[in-house]
Amino acid sequence: MKMFAIVGLAMLVTACGQQAGAPSAASGTQAASKPVVLDLSTPDRALKSIWASADANRKAMCDVKRKMAASNDASQAQYKVLVSSPDLPIKATTGQLTEALNVGVYLQTNCTPIVLRREINEIKSETESRSVAFFTTHDQTPMPEGFKLADSAKEEAEKGTRYKAVFTKVEGQWLLDELYFYSTYSDVWLRLYDEPKTASVNNLPF
Repeated sequence: MKMFAIVGLAMLVTACGQQAGAPSAASGTQAASKPVVLDLSTPDRALKSIWASADANRKAMCDVKRKMAASNDASQAQYKVLVSSPDLPIKATTGQLTEALNVGVYLQTNCTPIVLRREINEIKSETESRSVAFFTTHDQTPMPEGFKLADSAKEEAEKGTRYKAVFTKVEGQWLLDELYFYSTYSDVWLRLYDEPKTASVNNLPF
């Protein structure tokens, strides 16, 4: 996730966190979005289809959040907690912590979809039914007015994050089987979702 800092503050806040199972928008209907048609005929097409689906999902989620935040519909009031309530009660805080919590609420209610620039670096065919794709993502999400990208996040966005995706061919379709990211700290590939019960959607690099 992209992280922001208030100008003049060192406190970082996470922008546009995803909520699983988000409720309907103010109209009481699901946010309208055209479903992405997945092309799983080759590893590279499968990867690009996954990226397109992730982009569409993020946009739909932000659309719902903004509509919930702006809604005056009493029937939707119970759902505003998903976009307007931080983990800590703001009234019980002061100083920079209060400012940081207010920033979190602002970024939720004015949700902007993450923008990623992606590059396929290489696709290796290991067998007739197994291929490995190496790709890099660069976070290029626009900064909201009054915010700047923290130095550490800016450096990370410029360098990009490297990933490795293992595809397996099942009944003529190339399906994502394993996913890794390259840790620059430990200089090794680390597998994502190696413990499914503890996996978080926020880890998804697409």
